[in-house]
Amino acid sequence: MRSHQQRLSLNLPATPAGLKQAEQEAKIIAAQLLQNTFSWRSYLIVNGDRLQQMDLPAKLQAFEQHYFAQSTSRPASARTTWETAYAPYLRKLSAIAQSRPALSLPEAIYAAVQATKPNSRSRQICCTALNALCEFLAVELPTELKQYAGNYSPNRTQARSLPTDDQIVKAIDLIPNPAWRFVYGIMAAYGLRNHEVFFL
Repeated sequence: MRSHQQRLSLNLPATPAGLKQAEQEAKIIAAQLLQNTFSWRSYLIVNGDRLQQMDLPAKLQAFEQHYFAQSTSRPASARTTWETAYAPYLRKLSAIAQSRPALSLPEAIYAAVQATKPNSRSRQICCTALNALCEFLAVELPTELKQYAGNYSPNRTQARSLPTDDQIVKAIDLIPNPAWRFVYGIMAAYGLRNHEVFFL
């Protein structure tokens, strides 16, 4: 692909100070181009503002819009994933940034990760969600979030005490409503979780 000149509006005033700032920005972009590290994401215009100039709530809203724009093939599953795997940790990040405004965005991200239990599934999901946010915002972290994810494994979960077949059969007779008895039977027969039975 052939490179060509692009226009980039910085929304700076037409003053000597604005010109000086534009020249500095041009030098930064030139250096990034030489190092192959330039990304247009830093200059994206979302709802009339440059992404890098937005406050955190606006950045999070832009990230949500980007997420759903990328997930058009299965909107219901994308909504569920957003609400369970992204939104809780973005709310946590927002709360930390609000309560501790002196923190930079990378510091707030690390604080949000460290607010989760080490070596847990929630820490792992938090790192994944916040890493996706960092990629969207082109935020470079000094230490990759992978190093904070820990070594959670579902194989290390604690064994559960499951009822015996006889206990399951006896319990089904205690349910008076036939519809709920059917739900119980399906859950027992196929090992479904309580919410999964309603999506058959």
